Amino acid sequence: MAEACGILIVEDDADQASSLRDVLLAQGYEVDMAGDGAGAVAMCASKAFDLALIDIKLPDFGGVELVERLAELTPRTEYVIITGRPSLESAVASVGHKQIVSYETKPLDLGRLTSLLSQVAQRREAERTAEASVRTWQVTFDAVKDTVCIIDSECRIVQYNEAMRRLVDRSPEEMVGGPCYGVVHGAARPFDDCPVERMKESHCRETLVLPRGDRWFEVSADPLVDESGRVTGAVHIMRDVTEWKEAEEAVRKERDLAQK
Repeated sequence: MAEACGILIVEDDADQASSLRDVLLAQGYEVDMAGDGAGAVAMCASKAFDLALIDIKLPDFGGVELVERLAELTPRTEYVIITGRPSLESAVASVGHKQIVSYETKPLDLGRLTSLLSQVAQRREAERTAEASVRTWQVTFDAVKDTVCIIDSECRIVQYNEAMRRLVDRSPEEMVGGPCYGVVHGAARPFDDCPVERMKESHCRETLVLPRGDRWFEVSADPLVDESGRVTGAVHIMRDVTEWKEAEEAVRKERDLAQK
């Protein structure tokens, strides 16, 4: 079931606030109320709301001033300013704030307001769905034991898995946007025979086995292409092949001894 949109009504007229709450509850929203700015601040300090309906004139705060305070607590909350005495000054102040999505006058046009709330609720649900998909993808990505990152056409790291982070032992700030040859190999430019550079030419998977410390890795680059066939990036994978490399070396030594 979709998560209900959470709405905070900040209104010092208890009768008006209760009437509006009843309308919104009947439409399936989760609704809380605060009678002044201090109460709204206390609520937002412990709970994030999708939208707040704020009377522009409260006993302790002006509506726009309260938005500024609440935005520090819940940056993703959007706001509707409600006024019984519209003025050009208050309208300009409201419209100028990026998180204030509407400026409404009393008596409220409930049809207009509920249409606006529906748009906000649909947008928030789409955002939550997208965020859940990203989280699921990242969990799957991190479950891969091989070291994996996505790079763009300039070899800059766009995304990486946990195995990659552990291998290079760098902060997220150092990794995202950094060139793979710098982050992974500590180089100032792509090294000779770099599989990523070869992949850009061949448009096919390219691989190379190389050492890193006391381990050996098979580095592969698979192209990411757009609809026109242009390479826009790559999937960069490093698979630990130390055991295979050591076994290969042991076989070579045995063969060399047998030939003496």
